Amino acid sequence: MSNVRVLSFTRKEYERILPFLYPTYSVVSALSVFSHFILRMNIKQRSDRDALDYQYSDCVIISKQIFDELWGEQEIIREVLDFARRVMGSRKRTFKPIHRDGSEFIDECIQFMFSGIGGEEDESSVITELFDSYGSASFVPKYLTLCSTESTNKVSRSMETFVLKVLQGSDSKYYQRAAMRLRGALQPHLVSTVESLQYINPFFKRHYRDLYTLWQWMQLCKRNYLS
Repeated sequence: MSNVRVLSFTRKEYERILPFLYPTYSVVSALSVFSHFILRMNIKQRSDRDALDYQYSDCVIISKQIFDELWGEQEIIREVLDFARRVMGSRKRTFKPIHRDGSEFIDECIQFMFSGIGGEEDESSVITELFDSYGSASFVPKYLTLCSTESTNKVSRSMETFVLKVLQGSDSKYYQRAAMRLRGALQPHLVSTVESLQYINPFFKRHYRDLYTLWQWMQLCKRNYLS
């Protein structure tokens, strides 16, 4: 048996994040089951901790004296991000809660886990908004705005990675949803878009790179961007 995690928390109110991080685990008050449970039990000897690995599996035990990990705010944020990526298909690499600690911090973490909403805006969320707008009228201003605040090459490379994952397929639920929305519009224009690039004036490519790359993405996914 394995995957037994013995945790302690810097604040008692942080314990309530566990049923959300482990939604298939039952919260129990005694060792009445052998797996998939969350239990508060103070472990006082190392030998008792080691024995748990042979007796139980897939469980979380909260202990004050002997424990494997001490969870504070940073550790909880790490687990919340992992849950959002693994279960919800989130692409976000960072999460910066507005509330830095306390019960409000946990409330914000729970909201973020299931909705992706909350925290201070970061770079990955802005890029995700750009991806989500692709094929709509809001894509053009979002793309040009990002190019003005970030490197145009960086924004264009991000779009290239996004489009490749949409076309080639991905295990991520996020890209699977994006493929359902966009793949049918992208595939018919792949060859024509590549062929048309040879007719673009080199001066335009060199001096107006934001407009040049924007034109590529609009040609690839031909929609009514002015509506």
